[in-house]
Amino acid sequence: MQKQHEIDDGSYHIPVMVDQVMQFLIGDLNGIYIDATLGGAGHTSVLLDHLNENAQVIGFDRDPDAHKAAADRIGGDKRFIPIFAPFSSIRTIASQHGISGCNGIFADFGVSSYQLDAAARGFSFMREGPLDLRMNQKDGPSAAELIEAIDEKDLADLIFRYGEERRSRGIAKAIVRERGKNAITKTTDLVSILDRCLPPKNRIKSIARVFQALRIAVNDELTELESFLDEAFHLLNPNGHLVMLTYHSLEDRLAKRFIVQKTRDCICPPELPICVCEHRAEGVSLTKKAVSATAEEIEKNPRARSAKLRAIKKI
Repeated sequence: MQKQHEIDDGSYHIPVMVDQVMQFLIGDLNGIYIDATLGGAGHTSVLLDHLNENAQVIGFDRDPDAHKAAADRIGGDKRFIPIFAPFSSIRTIASQHGISGCNGIFADFGVSSYQLDAAARGFSFMREGPLDLRMNQKDGPSAAELIEAIDEKDLADLIFRYGEERRSRGIAKAIVRERGKNAITKTTDLVSILDRCLPPKNRIKSIARVFQALRIAVNDELTELESFLDEAFHLLNPNGHLVMLTYHSLEDRLAKRFIVQKTRDCICPPELPICVCEHRAEGVSLTKKAVSATAEEIEKNPRARSAKLRAIKKI
C-alpha cells in the first residue's frame, strides 16, 4: 500500500527537509499536532504516517487551492482536520475545536512551487499573469491595486523594507511614472518597467526582491508571522515543540529573535547593572544555529537551498 507522503501528483512542491522536521516535531505518537501552513499537505501527510491512530493533526491555510490539494493527498483520514484560516488565528480556531494545548506545531513560511507555477496567481515574475500575489484572492487588495494607489515614497519604503532592495527609490519612481501613462495589471507589465530601470548586473535578484516586497505587503506577512509566533507558543503544551522553516532574512530574523526572547531569563534593558525583572525563560532552543538541507536534498530539490530550520521547546 502506498503511503500518503509517496503520492505526488506534481501540483504542489516537494516538502522541504521532511526528515529533519519530523525529528524536531514529533514527541507523543498519540498527540495533537498542527501544520500551520498546510499547502499541499506534503509535511502533514508524512506526519500522519508517523503518528498512531489516536493522534490528531490540524492543518491551517488561507489558500483555497491548498485545501483542494491537501484533500486529494490525505483523503478521508479521520485524524486530520482542515482549517481555512490564516495561521495568526491558530489559538482562537484551536479553542473553537476544543483544543487548549498541543504537542507540536510546524510552519513552513515559504511560497509553494504550485503558487509560483500557477500564472493566474501572479506570484512569479517568470510567467505572465495578473499582478495579484495574494494567498487568498478574495482577501484585500491585489498587488496591482496596491501599486495603483500607493504614493511614491511609501512604495519606495515598502520595496526597501520588505524586499531589502537598495535601488528602491529609483524603482518606485519608474513605477509611478509608468502608471501615469499605462495601467500596471500584469506581472509582465511590472517586469518590463524593472527591466528598463535596473542595470543588467543582478537584475533578476532585484526583480525577485520587488515581487517579494509586494507579496509580503499584500498578505501582511510579517504581522501575521509575529502574531502566529506568540499565539503558537501559547498553544503548546509543556515540552511541546515549535518547528519553523524560513526562506528569507526578514522571516528568519523574526523567528531567531523570537527564540532568543523565549529562551533567556533576564529581559531587563541592557543599561541596568543588575537584573530586576525576575523573568524566567519560557523555552529551550532545540537548534543552536539554523539547520540547513543536505547537499543531496538540494540537488534533488533546489527549493531547499535557502531553507533554514529553527525549533524551540516550551518549558
